[in-house]
Amino acid sequence: MSFEPTAWARLADRYPWPDARPSAAECLDGFGVREEGWEFVLDGLSAPLVVEVGVWCGQTSRWLLERDPGLRLIAVDRWVADTVWGTMWQRLIDAGRVWPNDSIADVWRVNLWDLRARCLAVHETSRVGMTAVAAAGVQPDVAFIDAAHRYEAVLADCLTALRLWPRAIICGDDYCTEGNLADQVRPAVHDVAQLAGLSVAVRGRFWRYE
Repeated sequence: MSFEPTAWARLADRYPWPDARPSAAECLDGFGVREEGWEFVLDGLSAPLVVEVGVWCGQTSRWLLERDPGLRLIAVDRWVADTVWGTMWQRLIDAGRVWPNDSIADVWRVNLWDLRARCLAVHETSRVGMTAVAAAGVQPDVAFIDAAHRYEAVLADCLTALRLWPRAIICGDDYCTEGNLADQVRPAVHDVAQLAGLSVAVRGRFWRYE
């Protein structure tokens, strides 16, 4: 879809960047960028608009923006250190990579500060955030689902993305064949495909609806 400056500005007014760079630490923590999977998703797209649902500290966000100078990105995340994320956040504090008073959202902002003209942070739960993006009139080329990995959450996130953006590429990470995620992400992705009459294409750990 073509970039709509008015829709982008509307969303930016609701979720503005701070006037000054936050005083948080720079820490591009994450599970690594699945470069092969992203090439699989972005192949053939020119200057795409990506909604990334679940971003953590922004490792993938920054890679995407550096990969394509024309790409714009909307990050949707609660940025709350609970459950497994709380353990990961505490490990970063203990290792001295972030400071105890840092917020995860501010670490993301610091990591993306020099690229802020092309990205926005929507500080909401995944479905509330996606709905806010759509309500602003933003129509992304890609919606990447990588927030909570429980079956019910993946199911709801995928259904929401398909309802809001039926012409976008809906895709995600952690399509696994073994381990805990195999019991959560993969069945949810396939159940949504069956409900929507779509097929699932897979490249490594990446999946996308077709």
